[in-house]
Amino acid sequence: TTDEIEDEDIGWLKELSQSYDDSCALVINEEEDADQSTSNSFSFLKHDDNEICFDDEDNANEKQDKPQETETKSCQELQDKIKDKYATLKKTIEIIDAPAMTSKSPRRSKRSSGNKKTSIEPTSRNSVENGLIDTNKPGLSFYCRSANESPKFLRTSLKDKSRNGLDDVVLKNDVKQTKNKPNVKQVNFQSDAEQVRFDNEDTTRSVKTIQRDTIKLNTNPSLYKLQSMQSQSIRHTLSGMERHYVTNARPTLGDNIYLLSWLCSWLPQQMTMELPPPIFKGIPLEKVDHVKQDYKNIVDFYETIEPLLYHQVWNEMYLQYVKEFRRGAKHITLLRETIEHVPTRIFQNSKKRLFRIQCSIKNTISKWLQEKQILLLTFSPVSAETSPFECFAYMIAIDRHSNNTSFDLNITLDVVSEKELTLFPTRVEIHAQILTRVDMNHWKGVLLRCGNNPLSRTFLNPVNIAEPPLIRMRDLENVGTCTLGQKHVASTFLDVCLENDRKLVLVDAPAGTGKTTAIVKAIENLLLYSHPSPHHRILVFGSGVGSMDEISGQLINLRKSLASQAQKKKIKFLRLDDSQDAEVKTYTCAEFIQSDLKGFKKEALENPDVLKWRRDKISDLISKEPDKQSPYCQSLMKAMKDVDNYPEANVLSKDFHLYFFKNQKLALIDKADIMCCNLKELLNLENCNYINVNSQRKTTVCIIEDANQCTDLDLSLILQLHIDKLILIGDSTVDAILPFACLYKKNFHWNLFKRLIRAKAASHSRKQMIPVVKLNHIHRGTSTLRRNIMAVFGHSGTMEGDPKSSNVNFMDWCVIDHRLEGVVAPSASDKTIRIKSCDQEASLVVNIAIEVKNKYPHLSVVIITPFDNQKAVIARTVSNKHEEIPGIWVSSVTEFMGRQADVVIFSTKLPYALTRSVLEVAFTRARSSLIIVGNFSTQFSRNPSYTGIEWAKVLEISKNTRSLRTVGHNFDLENEKQALSLILK
Repeated sequence: TTDEIEDEDIGWLKELSQSYDDSCALVINEEEDADQSTSNSFSFLKHDDNEICFDDEDNANEKQDKPQETETKSCQELQDKIKDKYATLKKTIEIIDAPAMTSKSPRRSKRSSGNKKTSIEPTSRNSVENGLIDTNKPGLSFYCRSANESPKFLRTSLKDKSRNGLDDVVLKNDVKQTKNKPNVKQVNFQSDAEQVRFDNEDTTRSVKTIQRDTIKLNTNPSLYKLQSMQSQSIRHTLSGMERHYVTNARPTLGDNIYLLSWLCSWLPQQMTMELPPPIFKGIPLEKVDHVKQDYKNIVDFYETIEPLLYHQVWNEMYLQYVKEFRRGAKHITLLRETIEHVPTRIFQNSKKRLFRIQCSIKNTISKWLQEKQILLLTFSPVSAETSPFECFAYMIAIDRHSNNTSFDLNITLDVVSEKELTLFPTRVEIHAQILTRVDMNHWKGVLLRCGNNPLSRTFLNPVNIAEPPLIRMRDLENVGTCTLGQKHVASTFLDVCLENDRKLVLVDAPAGTGKTTAIVKAIENLLLYSHPSPHHRILVFGSGVGSMDEISGQLINLRKSLASQAQKKKIKFLRLDDSQDAEVKTYTCAEFIQSDLKGFKKEALENPDVLKWRRDKISDLISKEPDKQSPYCQSLMKAMKDVDNYPEANVLSKDFHLYFFKNQKLALIDKADIMCCNLKELLNLENCNYINVNSQRKTTVCIIEDANQCTDLDLSLILQLHIDKLILIGDSTVDAILPFACLYKKNFHWNLFKRLIRAKAASHSRKQMIPVVKLNHIHRGTSTLRRNIMAVFGHSGTMEGDPKSSNVNFMDWCVIDHRLEGVVAPSASDKTIRIKSCDQEASLVVNIAIEVKNKYPHLSVVIITPFDNQKAVIARTVSNKHEEIPGIWVSSVTEFMGRQADVVIFSTKLPYALTRSVLEVAFTRARSSLIIVGNFSTQFSRNPSYTGIEWAKVLEISKNTRSLRTVGHNFDLENEKQALSLILK
C-alpha cells in the first residue's frame, strides 16, 4: 500500500543517514526514460580533505592507505544491508566521486526526494567507474547542510545552461584526471552569508542568480511536480523530526523555504478548485485523531492540535488568492501582512509598505541568537518611468546579534539607513506571513517548559477542574445603568480575584449582551473600591483587533472620567501592540517610548546629571554580563560611549536606541496596572519575560476576550506567564471559524472554552464545578431593536432600551429588499445563489449613509458587511462620491465585533449564506437604528429548500411592523433623498 511504501522510504533514508558522519551529503539523480517512467539513483558523497571515501567501522585507521578498498567494501556492505531489509524497494546505492570540500559545508540530510508511487530501477555503474555523473540527465539535486543550518536544497538543470551558469558539472575524484574533463565549479553553502558560492573567480553573476533561485525556490511554477514529490520529505521533517529528534531539533535559518510549498503563479487546475490545493507538509489530516477532551500530557496536547494551525494558515493564503483573482488583480497576495506600515523617518516619504519574515538560529557556542530578517517591501508607482505594478524585494542586510528571540523591527528601521539594505527585486508581489518551523518549535518549547504551570491541568483535563461555589455577592460601586446580569459578572469577577482558593471563571455571553461593559466595571471596582486595596495587575488578551480596541477605549475613558489624581495613579493603562484607533494609539508602548526618547534628549541638554544617571544604569548592566565580549555587552559599551559624547556629538547611535527601547519597555510593563494586547504578542519571549518580572509582587489576573474564537494553540501561549486568576469570556453558541468542513468532522471546533463548558454540562458531581456566569439580556439598542432581536434569536431581556436621539425621524428597524438587475446569478456547482455584482447594492447603502449623515451629523454611521470584497466595493464607492465624509465607517462584521454605532447599515450581499453568529454580531451593533439591505425575495424564490429560521423571522417581523421596504428595478440609485425616504417613518 501507499502507507507502507511511505514508511519504508522513511526508514530506508533514516538508516542511510545514520550510517555516516556529519560531513556526508546525499545526491539524487533523476532520469526519465523513453516510456516516460522515472528512475532515481541515490548516492552519498564523503568529503575529507583530498580524499573521498566512506567510513568503515572495521578498518577506520586504514582508510588513508587503502581508500579504494574501503570505499568498495563500504558500498558493498551497505547495498547488501539495504537489499536484505528492503528487498521490495529497487533502490541502488552508488558512490559518486566528488571534489574535496571543507568538512563543515556538506552534511548528511534526512530528506528524500523520490516519487513514492514510482518504482526505482537500478542504474548503470559506469558513473562510478569513470568518476562522473552523466551530464545528459535532465536534473541534478543536492541536499547539503552546514554545521548550524537546516538541509538546503538546490536543483540545477544541466541542459538549460542559461538558468544558473552551471554548465557541464562534473564531480571528480583525483586532481590528475582534470586534464580530460571540463572545469569544476564547486557548490558550497555558506551559513553566515546565507548564499551559494563557487570556487571560480568570474562567477558574480551566477552567484546572484543562484542566490535568488535558492531563496524563492518554491515560488517557481515549473517546480510544482518536484514539490509534489517532496510531500513525504516535508512530512518526515516536520513531524518525524519533531517526534524522534526533539533534543537535537533547533530553530534554523531557511526553514520557511520548506514549510508551505506555495506557488506565486497557480496552475490552471488549481484556480478552479473549490478547496485549497493539497498541503505538502505536516501530518496528513486523514491520519489525525479527533481532538480529545482530555490529554495525557503536554506533548500529546501539542501533537493533536498542531495540524489545525497548519490548515488554518494554508487556508488563509488560498482565500486571499481567490479574493485577488476574482477582482482581476494583476498580482497575487498569498498571505496577510504582518505589519501594515512602519511610520519611520526613512519610509514615510517613499510611500512604501513594509512586511516581515523573521527567522532565528541558536549559536550553541556563544549561546546567543543570530537574527536574520527578510523584509518584503512593496511600493506604489510614483511616476511613468516606474513599473506599472508593485515590486517585490528581498532585503537581507539587517543581520544582528542579540540575546532575544525576536527583534523590534520599528526601532531597527529607525536607526538603519536605507543604503544598508540590499534589494533583489523580482516581478511578482508576495505579501507573506510565513509560519516557519521556528514558530512551531518555539510554541512547542513553551508548552514543554510550562508542564508544571498550575493552569496546564486546565488545558489537559478540564473535566477534573473543581472550583468552590461562590460564597457571597460582592458589593459594587458606580455601576450606573448596568443590568442585573452585568452586575453579577462584576461581582463574580471580584469574588474570584479576592479569594485565594479560586482560580478560574467562565463568562458565557452572546453578542450585544454588554460583556465588555461588565468587565470594565469589574476592573474599576477591583482597582479602586476594594478594601483593603489589593495589589492586582490585569492582563487582557484577545484574537481580534476590533474587540481589543473597544475594550482599550473604554478603559481609557474610565481613567479620564476619574476626578482624583490618586485614583488615576491606580489605573495605569498600556497597550502592548499596535492599534487601529487613533486615541488608543497614544497609549501604545511604542508611542510612550518615542515620547520618552524626545524628553531624554531635551532634558540631557539642560541637566548633565541625567546623562550621568543614564551612564550609571548602562554600567550596571555591563557589570552583570558574564561575557564582556558578547554582542549584547559590546552593544551596551557603544551605547555608554554615546552617552559620554552627548550632547557634543548630538547624535545617538542605533546601539543606544536599542538599549533605550528595551529599558523603557521593561519599565512601562513593570509599572502598568492594565495591559491589553493580541495573543500573538506572547510569541515574543521578551514580552513574556518583562510581564513576569513583577509577578511576585502583584496578583496577576488574565482575561481572555472572545475565548471561543481562540484555538487551543493560541490560548496555550498564556502558560508562559505567571497567572494567578483566569477569566475566559466567550459565546458558547458560536464556534471558532475553521477552514474546511473536514475539520468540523474531526471536532476541531472544541477549543478550551468549549471544552470547559462541555465539562461543566457533563459534570454530575457537586464538587467538580466550574463557575459559569451567563449573560442573556440584550444590552444595546432601543426598545424596538431589543424586542425584534430577542424575537429573532430567542434571547431574553428587558424591553426598556436606550433612549433614542431627539429630532431623529427614521425607523429603529428597517429591512430593504431590493430587486436590482444584475445582482444575482445562479451557480451551476452549488445550490445557493452567488452574487455576481455588488456595485448596485453598494451604491444603495452608501447613499443612505450619506443622506443620514448630512441630515443628522451628530450621529455615528457605519456600513458593515460580512464579505471582504463587498467591503472593498463599498469603500471604493464612498471614495468616489466624496473624498472624505467624517463619521462614516466602512467595516466588516468581524472587524466591528465589540464595537457600536448610532446607525448601522448592514449590507448582506448574500443573506442566506450567513451563519447565526455573523447575524448576532451584526444585529447587535446599533444603538439607535439598524438598516438591513439585501436581495431576500429573489434568493428565497431560487432556494425553496432553505430553512433559515432567522431570516424568516426577520422578514415576518418587518412585514408585521410595516418596516419592510421594497426597491424595484427602476429605483434611482443616485438620488440620496429618495434613498433616505426608504427609512423615514
